[in-house]
Amino acid sequence: MPRWVRPEVYPLMAAMTFVTTMCVFQLTRNVFMNPDVRFLRTRPPEVMPAVNSFFSDTK
Repeated sequence: MPRWVRPEVYPLMAAMTFVTTMCVFQLTRNVFMNPDVRFLRTRPPEVMPAVNSFFSDTK
Protein backbone atom coordinates (compact mmCIF):
# COMPACT_ATOMS: atom_id res chain seq x y z
CA MET A 1 0.00 0.00 0.00
CA PRO A 2 1.59 3.31 -1.04
CA ARG A 3 2.01 6.14 1.43
CA TRP A 4 -0.37 9.04 0.91
CA VAL A 5 1.94 11.54 2.64
CA ARG A 6 5.44 11.87 1.31
CA PRO A 7 8.31 12.58 3.71
CA GLU A 8 9.09 15.80 1.81
CA VAL A 9 5.76 17.23 2.98
CA TYR A 10 6.49 16.93 6.72
CA PRO A 11 8.35 20.28 7.04
CA LEU A 12 5.53 22.07 5.22
CA MET A 13 2.93 20.42 7.46
CA ALA A 14 4.93 21.40 10.54
CA ALA A 15 5.18 25.02 9.40
CA MET A 16 1.48 25.23 8.55
CA THR A 17 0.51 23.65 11.89
CA PHE A 18 2.71 26.14 13.74
CA VAL A 19 1.26 29.14 11.88
CA THR A 20 -2.32 27.93 12.36
CA THR A 21 -1.70 27.42 16.08
CA MET A 22 -0.26 30.92 16.41
CA CYS A 23 -3.27 32.43 14.59
CA VAL A 24 -5.75 30.60 16.81
CA PHE A 25 -3.82 31.65 19.91
CA GLN A 26 -3.75 35.32 18.87
CA LEU A 27 -7.44 35.39 17.94
CA THR A 28 -8.43 33.74 21.22
CA ARG A 29 -6.20 36.12 23.17
CA ASN A 30 -7.72 39.16 21.45
CA VAL A 31 -11.28 38.00 22.06
CA PHE A 32 -10.77 37.45 25.78
CA MET A 33 -8.23 40.13 26.72
CA ASN A 34 -8.77 43.04 24.32
CA PRO A 35 -10.68 45.91 25.97
CA ASP A 36 -12.29 46.80 22.63
CA VAL A 37 -14.20 43.52 22.69
CA ARG A 38 -16.81 43.64 25.45
CA PHE A 39 -20.14 41.99 26.01
CA LEU A 40 -22.53 44.14 28.02
CA ARG A 41 -25.89 42.72 29.02
CA THR A 42 -27.47 46.16 29.45
CA ARG A 43 -26.71 47.44 25.93
CA PRO A 44 -27.62 45.89 22.60
CA PRO A 45 -24.72 44.85 20.38
CA GLU A 46 -23.58 47.43 17.84
CA VAL A 47 -20.90 47.06 15.22
CA MET A 48 -20.11 50.77 14.86
CA PRO A 49 -21.83 52.80 17.60
CA ALA A 50 -20.75 56.20 16.23
CA VAL A 51 -22.16 55.47 12.79
CA ASN A 52 -25.35 54.00 14.25
CA SER A 53 -25.96 57.04 16.44
CA PHE A 54 -25.19 59.41 13.54
CA PHE A 55 -27.84 57.87 11.33
CA SER A 56 -30.43 57.14 14.04
CA ASP A 57 -30.42 60.52 15.84
CA THR A 58 -33.02 62.87 14.40
CA LYS A 59 -31.96 66.42 15.09
